[in-house]
Amino acid sequence: SAADLMKLAMIALQTRVDQAWTEGGGEGGGEGGGEGGRGKPALVLQIHDELVFECPREEKAVLRLKALVKEAMEEGALQLCPPGSFQGVPLVVKLSVGMTLGSLVEVR
Repeated sequence: SAADLMKLAMIALQTRVDQAWTEGGGEGGGEGGGEGGRGKPALVLQIHDELVFECPREEKAVLRLKALVKEAMEEGALQLCPPGSFQGVPLVVKLSVGMTLGSLVEVR
């Protein structure tokens, strides 16, 4: 179900973000959300099939988080439904970036 996919994605994302920002792969170092462009990304809200993150403002951090989110969501779908069971229907992950929820712009 969609709820199972979200649970798998959130668990995988937390692990990946922790690893990326602890092993020096992330920007800013340290703990905490993206306040002031420092720290590591933090999941702040889940609404149905959407995840909202606070992330450091550096472009490199945003791009890294974008890749982690896309990978985790797509791999979560594969864990729930083995290859071939999708019957040609891909899981499309759309990502948006913005300073506020009202200013989000879809990115590719």
